Formats: sequence, structure tokens, C-alpha cells
Amino acid sequence: MDDETRRLVDATMIGEAVESLALPVFVSDPSLHYLAVNAAAAELVGCTRAELLAKRVSDVAARSHRKLRQAALDAEASGFVTGDGAIRRDDGELLEVVYTTLAGRIGHLPVLVSFVRPKESAELEQVVAALRSAAAGTASS
Repeated sequence: MDDETRRLVDATMIGEAVESLALPVFVSDPSLHYLAVNAAAAELVGCTRAELLAKRVSDVAARSHRKLRQAALDAEASGFVTGDGAIRRDDGELLEVVYTTLAGRIGHLPVLVSFVRPKESAELEQVVAALRSAAAGTASS
């Protein structure tokens, strides 16, 4: 993708909304080149946005390119895919994550939008949700 196209994608209202999120967001094209990332994504990977935008998904995800491509195809076919995996930070650390990837379009450009978070925080959210559910059941008894 050339710099002008990347600038246009980053300048969209979607780009502005993505940037304001505290949750790491990665936007790629179907060939798994990053088109846009927010500051939280760059922080998660341990690099600048410019450095992250120069990478491909396979440079960051600790999965084979074939598995990544299959996940992208699954997202395109069903509209979304969720899963867990690991990312390779710039310092070499592997960080376990959970993700949801949505397939869509920005104008006529097909995109994959991935929301990623460290697995520990997802597990913590599940524990909190289970505790809330149990507390609600106890309160109604």
C-alpha cells in the first residue's frame, strides 16, 4: 500500500475512532499488510506506530502465515472470527493474547479489524463476569 492510500485510511473517521480506544486495534488488508493501528497496538507490540505499520501481521503474530491466512479467510467468510494466540513483541517476548477479527470494508477497500488484548486480562474479565453472574443468582434467590 502506498503512503497516500495509508494516509487516506488513517484520516477516516474510523481511524479517529480506532485511535481513541484503549484496546489495541490492528487494521489489515486481506493480504495481511497493516493499514492502520492505534497507539495501544503499538504499545502492546513495543514499537512506534510507524514501525508497526511497516510490518505484516505475520511479523507480529506468533503463528504460521498459513494459519493467519486461514483465520483471515474464516473472518471474511463469516464476518468475524475469535481466538487466542501469541504476539511477538519487538523485545522478543511472546505475549499470549485473545482476539476478535471482524471483516468489513472502508469504502471499497476490504479490511480486517482485529481487537486484541493480553490473555491475562481476558481471563480476569471472565472471572469478574462469573462472579457477577453468581452474585446476581444469589441476590435473586
